[in-house]
Amino acid sequence: AAKTYKVSPTDGPDVRKDIGKLSALASGRLPSVEACPAGGTAALKSAISANSRTVDKASSISSDMASLVARIDKGRGDKAVSDARLVLEDRMKSASDLVASSKGKTEDDKPRTDLQTALKAAEKAKGSKDASKLKSASENLQNAIDKVNASISARKSREDRERREREEERKSQEAARQQEEQSAVPQVQPQQTPTYTPQYQAPRHSYTTPRRQAPQPSAPQTPTTPANPSQPAPSAPANPGNNGVIM
Repeated sequence: AAKTYKVSPTDGPDVRKDIGKLSALASGRLPSVEACPAGGTAALKSAISANSRTVDKASSISSDMASLVARIDKGRGDKAVSDARLVLEDRMKSASDLVASSKGKTEDDKPRTDLQTALKAAEKAKGSKDASKLKSASENLQNAIDKVNASISARKSREDRERREREEERKSQEAARQQEEQSAVPQVQPQQTPTYTPQYQAPRHSYTTPRRQAPQPSAPQTPTTPANPSQPAPSAPANPGNNGVIM
C-alpha cells in the first residue's frame, strides 16, 4: 500500500503527514508465527498465545493502514474538489465579464449566446463535490470563452482590412482627381531669361587662286614723234656802259 501512496506536489500538509505514517507502518516487521510445539499442553498454549498476539498486532496495523489510506484519499479528494471549484469560479468571473464587454464586437451573436449557456451550466455545477464534474464545467466554459475571443479577433481583423481598403480607395480617388485637375489647367512654361555670353570668332580669310588667262597679242606700236626742243630765250642786250665789251 505504501508504494502506491507517494507525496504529490498538490498534497496538503495533513495528507503528507498521513502518507508518512502509512509508510512507517508498512515498513514495520511483525513477529514471526511460532510453530506448533510437540512438547505438551503448556508449550502449545504458549505458542497459541504468542500467535494470537501476532494476529492482533497485524490486525491493528492493517486497520491503522486502512484508516490512513481512507484519510489520504479523502484529503486528496477534498483538495481536488476545492482546487477545481476555485478554477471554475475564477473562470466564471472571466466569462461573465466577457459577456458584458463583447457586446457588439463579435462577428455574430452566437458565440456570446453559447457562452451565456455555458455560464449557466457552470453555475449549477459549482456546488458539486465531484471534482470531475467541476473540471468538465470549467473546460466547457473555457471553450466558450475561446470562441467569443476568436470571433472578436475575426471581426477586428475584418474591420481593419476594410478600413485599409477604404483608405487606399480614398487615396486612389484623390490622386485621380488631382491628376484630372492638373490635366485641365494649361501648363505655363517658365520664361527663361536670355543670357549673353560674349563670343569671339576669328576672321575668316579666304584665298582664291587667281585664274590664269591666255596671253593676248599686243597691238603694234606707233612710233612717237619727238617733241620739239625748247628754244633758248633771247639774251638781253649788252650794257652800253661797258662799251660793248662783255665782261
